[in-house]
Formats: sequence, structure tokens, C-alpha cells
Amino acid sequence: PLLAKYYDTIIFYRVPMTPELRAFISVAKKFQKTLIFDIDDLVFERGAVRSLKVLKTLKKREKKLYLQGVDRMQETLRVCSAAVGSTPMIVEHLKRYTPRVFLNRNRVSEEMLRLSQVALLKKNKPHEKCVLGYFSGSKTHDADFEMITPVLVEILKQYPQVQLLLTGYLQLPPGLRRFRKRIEQHAFVDWKKLPKLLARVDLNLVPLEPRKFNEAKSAIKVLEAALVEVPSVVSDLPELRNVA
Repeated sequence: PLLAKYYDTIIFYRVPMTPELRAFISVAKKFQKTLIFDIDDLVFERGAVRSLKVLKTLKKREKKLYLQGVDRMQETLRVCSAAVGSTPMIVEHLKRYTPRVFLNRNRVSEEMLRLSQVALLKKNKPHEKCVLGYFSGSKTHDADFEMITPVLVEILKQYPQVQLLLTGYLQLPPGLRRFRKRIEQHAFVDWKKLPKLLARVDLNLVPLEPRKFNEAKSAIKVLEAALVEVPSVVSDLPELRNVA
């Protein structure tokens, strides 16, 4: 906690409250430091996350822990003197808890840009193949992917040259299991490996169910794909509509 006195401004990005954090914040406030809460999802409001289908798949204890995490995220937000959100909708929700809120849209670091440029230079894909890519960041996206599964099944049936590259926390829907030989699936990968995988696809898929939680999401997935010159097919939601 004493480290807090060495900084003028402290930013908490997606940090839920813990006893250790509470002690740190107590010291920071004693030294009159500026505390800023930074977030790019509505994971600080129970009302926003209750519509997530993934909650229905969790066991009672798991669901309780998840919602407690949401509450602890909000607790951190409430003790900060300002907040930063990545989309206008998130900004509006943040204003319920602190009057000083700023919009800072998602962007990429210099390292992400460098890795993307390297991946782009090494890009060398067979023209006879067409690879559709889906990159999932968390288990909450299973329902989003299931939304486009029927369409993917039809595409795979009609076009033998099409393949799927799936990455992240994703359960392969039953309808796609018969195409396993044309599906390459990766576990969740370090962000530094993402540009290389993105550069291997012809089309980046960004489906999102029309839910309040998703409407607040940024277009970061589109931006990451664009860095390696891969176009995206996106759902008709506010932030995605702005970059389409």
C-alpha cells in the first residue's frame, strides 16, 4: 500500500475490490492521489450482465461468485474520483457512479502495431482456401457464435474450400462437429500471438447478440483485424456500425 504515495495518478483497469486494494486506496487517498477507474465492458452493473446466457449455464455457486465480482468491480468504481469508458454507452452508465467521466475509445499499443506489421509482411496464404476466423475473448461469447452457426453450416456444405479458424473460450456447437476436419481450433492465446493468427484468415467474424451488454461493446476486434488488412463481418450494433 505504501507504494501509492509515489504516484500522482493511479488507474485501475477492470480491477474488482479486494482487501489488499482497499488498503492501497486508503493510503492513496491519504496522500490525495487521483484515482481513475477504467473499463471497456458493462461488467460493473448487475442489470447489464443478467441477460448474458452464460449465467444460465453456471452452477449456483459459480453464478454467485460471478455476480459478486461485478459488485466488487462497482465498489472500486465508486471510490475513484473519475472514470474512463471505451464507448459512449459505457460512459453514460459510469456517470451513475461518478460525475467525472471521459471517453477513451479502444486503441492499440505500439507493440501491437509492430506485431501486426510483422504478421502482415509474412502473410502468405494459399488462394484456393477461404478461411473464416472467429476470435472469442471469453465464455460469454458462446451464444454469439451459436447465433451464426446455422449460416456457417450452410456455407461449409456449399463451399468445400471454406475452412474455419476458431480461437478462445469456445465450445464447438453440435451442428459444426461434422466439419471438424475443416476446423482449426486454438485455446485462448496471448495477445502477442493474435496478429499472426488474424493474418491467416480471409474474413473476421464479429457476431454479437442484440443485448444491452453487447450494445456497449467497442469495435476493438474490427480494429485488430484491420491492422493485418483483414475485413470483418459484424453485427448491426452501435459501435460496430460506426466502423462498418
